[in-house]
Parts: sequence; C-alpha cells; structure tokens
Amino acid sequence: MVGTAGKGETKPENQFDQRGVLRSIAPSCWRHSTKPAPETPLSRVVVQAYAPFRPAGPLNGGKPDSIVVADRDKDQDGGSPWLKAQILGAITLSIGIVVLSWLNPNWRPSSLTSPSDSETARTGFGPAKEANKPLSGTPAAMTPERIRLLLDAARRHVKTGDPVTGALLALPTLPSDGDAPSDDENLAAAHRILYEAHFNRRERLVLAGHVGYVRKAVFSPDGTRMVTASSDRTARLWRVRDGALIAILEGHDDIVWSAAFSPDGKRLATASFDRTVRLWDGADGSREDVLRGHRDKVVAVAFSPDGRRLLSASYDFTARLWDAESGAGIAVLSGHAGKILGASFSPDGNRILTASDDGTARLWNSTTTETLAVLRGHGGGVESARFSADGHRVVTSSTDGTARLWNGATGAPGPILRGHGDQLISARFSPDGSIVATASRDATVRLWNAETGAEAAVLRGHRSWVNDAVFSPDGRQLASVSADWRLRLWDVAPGTLGPAGAVWGGHQNDIIGAVFSPDGRRILTASGDGTARLWDADGAVETKVVRNWSGKFGGTPYSPDGRSVVRPGAGNTARITDAGSGAGRAVLSGHSAPVTSAVFSPDGRRILTGSEDGTARLWQTGSGRVIAVMRGARSSIRAVAFNADGTQAMVLSNNGTLRQYVVFANWRDLAKHVNAAMPRRLTMSQRRQYSLLWGKDE
Repeated sequence: MVGTAGKGETKPENQFDQRGVLRSIAPSCWRHSTKPAPETPLSRVVVQAYAPFRPAGPLNGGKPDSIVVADRDKDQDGGSPWLKAQILGAITLSIGIVVLSWLNPNWRPSSLTSPSDSETARTGFGPAKEANKPLSGTPAAMTPERIRLLLDAARRHVKTGDPVTGALLALPTLPSDGDAPSDDENLAAAHRILYEAHFNRRERLVLAGHVGYVRKAVFSPDGTRMVTASSDRTARLWRVRDGALIAILEGHDDIVWSAAFSPDGKRLATASFDRTVRLWDGADGSREDVLRGHRDKVVAVAFSPDGRRLLSASYDFTARLWDAESGAGIAVLSGHAGKILGASFSPDGNRILTASDDGTARLWNSTTTETLAVLRGHGGGVESARFSADGHRVVTSSTDGTARLWNGATGAPGPILRGHGDQLISARFSPDGSIVATASRDATVRLWNAETGAEAAVLRGHRSWVNDAVFSPDGRQLASVSADWRLRLWDVAPGTLGPAGAVWGGHQNDIIGAVFSPDGRRILTASGDGTARLWDADGAVETKVVRNWSGKFGGTPYSPDGRSVVRPGAGNTARITDAGSGAGRAVLSGHSAPVTSAVFSPDGRRILTGSEDGTARLWQTGSGRVIAVMRGARSSIRAVAFNADGTQAMVLSNNGTLRQYVVFANWRDLAKHVNAAMPRRLTMSQRRQYSLLWGKDE
C-alpha cells in the first residue's frame, strides 16, 4: 500500500516548533512569545520562572531562566511598539523558514540544531560518542569570584535534582596543574559536588538528534529497544543497552505525534499530522507500509493485544481499524462530534475506547464496530480515557477539572473524582486497578481509591503543570513529569506513601511524557528540548544494590597506625579520639540522627559513618570535612565498612539491603571518572550562560 500523497492532500504544517524557531532567530522576543505552536496540545506560553525554581544569579545577569507554565501573565498581553515590531519580524522570518522547509524538506537553518547539544545534533552521535570527550573551552584561568559563582550554580543544580549539570559546572573550577592547598574551600566544595553527581545521578543516556519536540517515547515489549516520535517529521529507533541509534524512520510529511510497538515487538507503527499511519520493521526500522484514509491529523495508534489489528485516532472525528499484516482498512468508527484525542483496545481486545474533545468517551465492539456506550457527563473535552488492567473499569480525565470512573463493559457511570484546581491532563490506573493517579495543570498529582472515588493523597512538589503520572509495573512507584522540567519519583506502595523518593533534572524544556521499562528498572522521558532521556529507577547509576544480603560485614574503628579511634558520639555526631588516652581529636557533625557505625579506610585518610537518618557519609580524616553523602537506603543504617583496598564503601541498612559505592583515593581520580562517565555535556546556551565558551573571563 505504499504510494504517493493524493492530489487532494494539503501541504504539511510547519515541521518546526514555532517557539523553537522564534527562540533561534529572535532571542529578545522569546519571553514574549505570542502563540503556542500549532502542534502543541495545550495552550502553553512562556513566562519568567519564579525564584524557587530558577534562582537569579550574577552569572545570568540577575534574571531567572524562562520555563513553561500554564497561564499567561496579563501584563504580557500588551507591549511596546518596538517589541511588537520585533515579534512581527520574527514571525515573518519564521514563515520564510517554513516556506523553505516545504520547498526543500532536507533544508535546516543552522540555528535549529538539537536544543540539548548542537554538536550532537549535527553529527548524529549518541551519548556513547559524547561521553568520552574531554572538557573543552574551559578558561585557562579563573578569578576566585568566577570559581565561587560556578560552584554556587553547581550546588543549585545538584539541589534541584540535576547532579550531571552540577558536576559539569564544578569540573572547570578544579586546579589545572599542581596541588591545591589541603584547606582550599573551593576545592573541598567541588570535591563534594563531584561525589554528589557520582553517587546520585539517575540519568543514564541522552537520546539526542531530533530537531523538534520529542512527542512520544516508548520501550519495545522486551525492553531492548526504544522509539521516539518527534515534531521534526521523523521517528528514531534506539538500542537501550548503550543508546545507539538503530534507524531514523523517515517518510512522514508532518509531525510524528505517536508511536507504538506490536505486542511481539516485531512491528512498529507511527501516527502523523500528515494524516497517515506508517508501519515499520520493529527490529531495524525498515519501512513496510503506509496506511491512508484519515482526512485530518492522526494523533494516536495502538495494536490489538493479539497484534493482528491496528487502531488509529484522528482529528477527523473518526477512529479506524486496520489489518496490521496487510495494511488494509477494516472499519471506520464514526459517531464523535469532535476531534478524537486517544484510542485503545481493552485488555481482551474485544472493546475499543475513544476519547474526544466533544466531551464524551465511547465504548465500541471491536468486532462489529457498533457503539456499546457513550460516556457522557464531563463539562469539557475528554483528554484521556483508559481501561484498568482487567478491563472492568474505565477512567476518563477532562478539561473540566474532573476525572470519572465508568463500568468498562456497559459504560455505566461511577464515582466522580473532584479536587483538582485546574484542567486534568491524564488519568491512569495502578497495575492492580485499586488506585487512580490524575495529573493536572494545578501542578499536583492526586491519588484516588478506584472503588469508592475517595481521594487518597495529594502529591505536591512540581512547580508547573503535570503532564503525566505513570505507575511502575509493580505499582510501588509513580513517576510524574512536568512543565517545570523535572521528573519526580514517588513511593506509593501501601504504607510507604511519602515525599518524592527522587527529583531528577536535566531536560531543558517541558517533559511531555514518561514510561517505565517492562522490568521497572528504567524510565524513559520525552521532552520539548528535542531529546529523550533514560533514567535509572532502581537505584543511582554508580551504586550497586544487593537486596537480602546475608554475607559477612566488617570494619575497624581504629586508624591503620592504631593511634586513633572513631566511634558514634552524642548529638548525632561521630568522635575521633586518641586510642590511648581517649582525648578528643575531632568531632564529625552533619548527620540528622544518631550515628550507628563508623570506620576508618585502610589508608586512614577517610572515615565512613552510617546513621539512623538513612545516610552514610564520607569524611576527610585530617580536616574533618564531609566530602560525600550516600543516600538511598530508605531505612536506618545498620553498619558501614570499606573493602580491603578502600575502593568501595559498603553500607548495610536495616531492611537487609547492601549498597556498594565506588570511592576514590583523591579528587583527581574522582574528577577523571566523572568527566568520562557523564552522559552528556553542557549545552551551548549553558556554556554561554556560565561564560565557559571562550578561554577568558567575561
């Protein structure tokens, strides 16, 4: 069924994100963007970030960065004539870019490289190529003031969940030759920041190369491959193990909005604004078929549980069924009076569920395609509609600020989930169907009892609207993604509900969606910054975790020369005393609960302590400074120890979990490892922001 576009087809819309174009050709207009991009599903605008998220600082001229949030500041609706002239000129130039892109689809303006890293976008190299690049463009000499400012910025990034950027900002502050004094405060600060990144980073891979929003990112059923769909008119197939690019799926003439693997992973389908669905080989990305028939943008695609049929949803008010093997059309599902925003099969494949901006969802018989029920009641468009894992229930979310529960077979109405203060973007069942998680523009995630509709919890922490919230396969964790550029991981297992277990940063724009890997150990995110990122959900990347550990555990509180001893002390401290006289030598303060264990390293230069506060700390023996904090135990620390050569710090928690952390003899070895291990480099805009692009102070 591969063929050329019909005569009646219109030209594709602008493949570039309008705001991205304006940002590249008229930076002064960026903070006063007039309209969201036509492909953006929500009315987003750009305003100044408020101080708690992006604090102002001397390095950026005292101005906070911009972030995407839900509401336009009314004061921005006006503007000076000069500003209006700038915007008009920018729009004119963007129209010219669009026209050129239509005339020559292979043309790209030089400024429209990947928002995450222009060099990576130009070369097409993935993170494996980037990782071993030496730090370049570092100033030959820095004033103490610049070093201090960089370290302050590095601390902020670490504190807000982005240890990778923190480490990349700390590395240039290290001495280039010779040894710094042992009491150098800046070196001590950089040392600790590098250890924070080493122990706590969750970011494994950056999938860079797209030159537009990444709208969708999903794993293959076996978890070995990933596919990303982008507004740059392409999809890309990646290998999970190392982030290697397998294939670029080219052929669509407009935004690729969605993608899905078949249940066996052998096939891949993409849905595009060019009104087509395309089928690809799921292993190598080779093109198989083009499915034509929709008269407007196609925004969703899904395989049936047996993989024999394909379902697509379109803005033309219809959904369509296709034979997944031959590509032949089977049926058109008509009845909605508005755009269909989503469509899915029931777990048994016997029913189809569609969501529409006409304010309804519909249940269909997937064999006869007759309408089984119209789910009415919402006062706004239905943004999403999903079955529970057993297919017995349906949950819908709406722009009216509510979610609703329905009978999955008859469509009979159930409880209404009220409580959010703004429009809902997503609603999902937990794997066992007992909990519903809703994501809203009010910057919260809410958990609900799926049986009664009672509100169970409100998860606060995001600073802008939450685009999605997804459960891990075992239902014990929930990942939420937001327009504040952050991914948050929450413990939601019974009896463990609490603050976010992790806050992860690194994306440079909205995080649009997230999905867990089939084994629950990884999270894949899609972002408006043109990248997808792979995160470690099972523990920090540089930490080895052994559950139910039952081996021997040892360590000595005596220094190698036998002259000193370290033991837990009063007031949440550890105390170093003279082994003979008992006279005090130093007090190690920093834990927030009593210290339970303390040992010297084999060379005596470091001390490791564990505490009831759930952390272990690494200290310099001579100065008594803490150089690293090891988090993640989630329970009181029972014991700590070094291995025989002092290259590993081992932390045993009361829940029986052993964590092994690689430690380094000196800051130089640590810096060398961190520089090689980081999954990305600073973007060009970040290097410019922090004056790291040129070899001189600015």
